Amino acid sequence: MDISTTGFDPFTESGLYPTPGAPFNLAPATDPRLAGIPTKAGSGYGCFAAPSLPVGVSFGFSKESNLTSMCPRGFFCPYVRENTTNTLPVLCPPTSQCAVDRLFGVRCLPQGLYEPMLCWNGFYCPDPHTMIPCPEGSFCVSGTTTPSKCRIFGSCPTGSTSEVNASLVLLVALIDTLLLVLLAARYAGFSFPSIAFLKRISPSPSSTSFASSPTSSSVVLVDAFKESNKGNRIHLEFDNLQFKLKEKELVKGVSGMLKPGRMVAVIGPSGAGKTTFLNVLMGKLQKSDGSIHLNGSTDVTLSKLKTLVGYVPQEDILVPEQTVREAVLYSARMRLGRGFDARKLEVFVDAVLDVLQLQDCANTLIGDTHTRGISGGQRKRVNIATELVATPLALFLDEPTSGIDSTTALSMTTTLHTVTRECGVTVLAVLHQPGVALFNTFDDVIMLAPGGRVVYFGEVKGAKRYFEGIGFVVDGEDRGKGKEGEGFLMDVLSGNGRIRDSAPSVTVDELVEMWARRERHREEVDGVKEFEDRERQDTAGSSDTIVNVALTEGESTSSVDELLRLTKRRGAGFLHQVWYSHNRSLLQQSRQLSALLTELGVAMGAGLVIGVASAQTPETFHGILISPFRGLSVPPNDYLVSLYGTLVGISVAVAAGPAGVRLFSEEKLVYWRESAAGYDKLAYYLGKNLSVLARIALTALHFSALYVYFMKPTFSITTQYLLIFMNFFCIYGVSILVSMFARRDIAPLTATLVGLVLALMNGSSPRLIDAQRINAGFLFALSPNRWMTEAQYGLTIEIYEGKYDLPLSVDLFGYELGRTERNLWYILTLGIAYRIIGFGLMVFVNRNRQR
Repeated sequence: MDISTTGFDPFTESGLYPTPGAPFNLAPATDPRLAGIPTKAGSGYGCFAAPSLPVGVSFGFSKESNLTSMCPRGFFCPYVRENTTNTLPVLCPPTSQCAVDRLFGVRCLPQGLYEPMLCWNGFYCPDPHTMIPCPEGSFCVSGTTTPSKCRIFGSCPTGSTSEVNASLVLLVALIDTLLLVLLAARYAGFSFPSIAFLKRISPSPSSTSFASSPTSSSVVLVDAFKESNKGNRIHLEFDNLQFKLKEKELVKGVSGMLKPGRMVAVIGPSGAGKTTFLNVLMGKLQKSDGSIHLNGSTDVTLSKLKTLVGYVPQEDILVPEQTVREAVLYSARMRLGRGFDARKLEVFVDAVLDVLQLQDCANTLIGDTHTRGISGGQRKRVNIATELVATPLALFLDEPTSGIDSTTALSMTTTLHTVTRECGVTVLAVLHQPGVALFNTFDDVIMLAPGGRVVYFGEVKGAKRYFEGIGFVVDGEDRGKGKEGEGFLMDVLSGNGRIRDSAPSVTVDELVEMWARRERHREEVDGVKEFEDRERQDTAGSSDTIVNVALTEGESTSSVDELLRLTKRRGAGFLHQVWYSHNRSLLQQSRQLSALLTELGVAMGAGLVIGVASAQTPETFHGILISPFRGLSVPPNDYLVSLYGTLVGISVAVAAGPAGVRLFSEEKLVYWRESAAGYDKLAYYLGKNLSVLARIALTALHFSALYVYFMKPTFSITTQYLLIFMNFFCIYGVSILVSMFARRDIAPLTATLVGLVLALMNGSSPRLIDAQRINAGFLFALSPNRWMTEAQYGLTIEIYEGKYDLPLSVDLFGYELGRTERNLWYILTLGIAYRIIGFGLMVFVNRNRQR
C-alpha cells in the first residue's frame, strides 16, 4: 500500500505498534508536527524527538547510494528516496516509551521520518515503500518480502505471524482412537481376526489334536527326535571333577559317566553342590580340576554344542506376554527351523504339549506377578516343553519336579524315560525329594554329600543294597511309604540313616571315604564282582520296569566331528531368528497397550508443556540487525531458540529413558537362557531393536504433535518431527546401553539421569564455544541433543537471512548453519553406536550366564 495515504498514525504514544491484519499507514508529509523541518535540510532532521534539529546519526550512506543498499529487501523505509540527500537513513533517539520497550527486548516503530524499520511481523514488504497485512492463508515473520503459504491442516488468518498447524494432532487423534478401540476390545474379550499381521505373529493352534490319542503324541515325539538327531549320541565321562569358589570346595572328586539312553538323578541335601556339579558338567562354570571326555574327546565341551543340549533351570524363565503354545512354538522355530517345515513343526509342538498335559492351557497367557496366567506347575512343564521341542541329545534338568503334583511329575518323567530310551538321549536331573515311583523311573543316581562329595554313583536299584551291605537298615514300618526309595537315601546323606545293632555307626565323611576307596580299589574289595554281577542280573530280570531298551551298553556313540556338523545344521538361520525375535517383541508390545498409552501420555504432556511455554513469545527469534543498522536492534532472544532445544532434550530423556530401559532389562533372564541354548545373540538384539522402531516413532509423534501445534516452527514440520524422532531413537539407544550394566531397580532412573546430562550438553548452557576453548567440545559431540539443537536453531533463524546478522547469532554458541542433513546423520550414527556398545555389554556382562 502506498505510504502517502491518510489513516493510522503510528507515532503517537497510544499507537506505537501496527495492528496485525489492519492497514498500516505512516503519517503523511503534511503532518503538522513535521512542519518545522527546514526546507532542504539534511537527513539528520526529522527525528520525532526533535524534528527540526539535526539529531539523527548517519548510517554512512552518500548521495550516490541506491535504495537497495540504503533500505535492503525486508526493510521498510517509506520516506527514503534514492539519490535524495535530504532523505538518507539516520538513527534517531528513541522516545521514552520506545527506550523502555527496547530494554525489555520489544521492538518499536521508527523514531523518525528517515529511520529504517525491519518489516513488521504480520505484514510483508514487497518493496521498501510498501507494507501490506499478511493475507489469509499465509504467515509473515519480521522482514518478510513474500508471504509464506500455510501448509495442509494449517490455520493462518489475516495478519498471521506464524502458522498453527494441526496435522500431527489429527494424526495422533486417529492413531489413539484406534489404540483405545483395540484396548477396549481386548478387555471386553473381542478379537480382530482381520489383522493378518498379528495373526502371523501369534499363530493359531493347529487343527491336529492329540488330546484323545496320547499314543500318537508319543509316536510323533519319538519320530521327531529320531529324524532330528539322525542317530547321533552324547556320552560323557568325567574324572576327579572339582570346583572351588574362593578356596571353598563346592564339588570335590566326582567321577563317573553319563550314557546315552539312561536317566541319571542327582540327589543330596541342601548345600551338597548338586546344581554346581550340573553347571560344571555343562561348562557353565569352569572346573578347577579334573577332566571331562565328550564322546572320548577332551577338545570339545558341551558349551560348544549348545543347540544339541537342553537345560531346564530351577527358575521358570518365560516371556509372560506369550501363550503356552506361542512360547513352545517359538523355541521350536528358533532351534529346529531348518530341520522341519512349518506344518510338521506345529504338529510336533502339539505333540509335546499333549504328552506334558499342557493342551488345556495352550492358548492361555503365561503371565507373571502382575498378569494372571498359568499355574506354577504348568509353568514348570512349559519350561520343560521349550527344551523338549529342541530334540536335544543331552538334557539337563535342575529340580524339574518342584511345584508339580506327584501324578503330573510321574507322567512327565515317564515320558522323558520313554524318549531317553527310544532316542538315546542323555539325561541328568537334580531332584528334590521325589516319590518312590518317580525315583524309579531313573536308571542311575549320584548321591552327593555336603561339599560336592560322592557317596554313591550307580544304578538306582543297587543303591539300597549297597548301603544295606554297609550296615544300614530300612525300618519295616516305613516300607511302602517312600523310605526304601530316595527318602531312605536322603536319611543316609543327612546322617540319620539307621544302622543295624551289630554294625558300627558310620558318618557321612566315612561314607565319602568308603566310596572313594571302593572306586580306587574296585578289584580289591571283597565281593565287589559278585555284587556287580548280582546287580546286572536283577536289572535284567526286571525288564518290565524298563521301557523298550533300544540302546545297549557299549553301543557306539557319535564322533565329535559329527556332533559339530549337526550343531551347525541345527536352528533357524540368522535372518529367520531376527524375524522371530522381532515378531515376539511386537507381540509383547501388542499385549502391553496400557503401558504404551502411559508412555504416549508422558510424551504428549512433555510436548504440551514446552509448546505452551514457547507460545508466550510473539516471535520465536530476533537477533542483531545486519550492518549498518545494528544500532536499531533490540537485545536479541537467540538464547530462547537454543533453550527450546535444551527443553526438548530434557523432555525426551524423561519420556524415552525409562521406556528404553524396559526393552531389555525386563527379560535379561530370558536372554541368558536363550543364549545358553545357542540362540544367535545378534539376531535377538537386532530383532528387539527393530521391533521398537514403531514405538519410538509413535512416541515421538505424540510429543511432536502438541509441540509443533504451539511452537509453530517456520520450517518443515516433517523435518521438525524427524529431529525429534532421531533424538528419541538415540536416547532409546542410551537407555538400552544403561540397562545392560545397571540393576533393574535403578536402571530407569539411571537412564533418565544420563539422558538429562546429554540434554544439557547441547551447546546452549554451557555453551559449545566455551567447551571448545578448553578442548572439551568432543564431549558435546556425544550428545544427540547437541546436533538436534544446532539443526533446529539453524532452521529456525534461516528465514531471517539478510535481515539479522545470522553468523553473529550462531557464533555466540559455536553452532553452524545449514548442517541439518549432516546433523541427522550424526544423530543416527550416535544412536547406532550406543546400540553397538549396548550389544557388547549384553554379550560380555555375565558371560557365565550365557554359556
